[in-house]
Amino acid sequence: MSNARKSLWSVASMGAHVAVIVAMALCCGSLCDAQEPSKNPPTQKAATSLPSAIDDEALLLAIETQCEALRTSGSLKTVRELLLPAPAAAKEGDAPKLPSVGVEMLTPVAIRRSLMRSVALVGEYYHCVECDKWHANLSTGFAVADGRHIATCLHVLHGEPSSDGAAPLLFVADFEGNVAAVSRVVASDVAYDLAVLQVDTKSFSPLPLRADAEPGERVYCLSNPDHMFGSFTEGLVSRVYVVRGDAPGLGPEPDAEGDGEAESAQHDLSKSMAQDPLLPPRAFLQVTCEFAGGSSGAPIVDAMGNVIGIAQSTRTVAVDPDAEQLEVQMVARTASPSSALLRLLRR
Repeated sequence: MSNARKSLWSVASMGAHVAVIVAMALCCGSLCDAQEPSKNPPTQKAATSLPSAIDDEALLLAIETQCEALRTSGSLKTVRELLLPAPAAAKEGDAPKLPSVGVEMLTPVAIRRSLMRSVALVGEYYHCVECDKWHANLSTGFAVADGRHIATCLHVLHGEPSSDGAAPLLFVADFEGNVAAVSRVVASDVAYDLAVLQVDTKSFSPLPLRADAEPGERVYCLSNPDHMFGSFTEGLVSRVYVVRGDAPGLGPEPDAEGDGEAESAQHDLSKSMAQDPLLPPRAFLQVTCEFAGGSSGAPIVDAMGNVIGIAQSTRTVAVDPDAEQLEVQMVARTASPSSALLRLLRR
């Protein structure tokens, strides 16, 4: 190789080494910058900038702020004020129009997005005698028919007044924190623990109802357990079973003078058979998608986004129910069938 060529090769090699050294320095500088603690703490907006992030505290605050404004203006009503006599049977052609049943399989992400537009927070705004303030006790519901009707569980509307006699006020909210007053309780069914509310807004997208469901189907639930708003879970229909007497979880209260144990009607066949003869045997669903207190009234949907059931109650199965420390084996979760809701809407 000539001297000229050697010189050119040396220059080129030196340039390459310099480039590598510069690149390594820049990389180290970037790593050091990344490891150095930020001088400016993240803002609240940055903390919730992840897709689909829900700020539970901010949402609850927004709901309670609007509820207080509606309470002082007299817009919210008590359950007693909203209850109406059972409506007369609908004439043929008067039944509410319902969305068509979906037939296309959806991804879990698509199902959740759809439910976020349809699921409502159904709540009672009640007076707390301990702090002398008003708070929201929240459960779940979902839009049906024209979007102005919200289906939920009847036991959500307990309407028990505070010790000072102040009755709770019923409302509905969405996941943006917008609150709407309930104009009336359209219909209810104690046998299946269902209720349909009418609201003054049409901000919810109605869900289609499918009457038939069988064990083994994949199902999903979006609900608000223990103020964990918008919790999305997946599971199966594990079985369909028969209930006699009261709806699951709604049996007699514990005897104050007895041993404090509730008589759960649906789990003691000899007692439940002798209860209300007007309540015939009824089919309920048992599902494995998780839900808990605050989830009552949530939709249980299939892989096409059709509602096949309504989250109704849970029952804990333990090794020894009387043990000081409960050893939980499983939690059985019951849903009222959507066929019962369809009949209620068509009354």
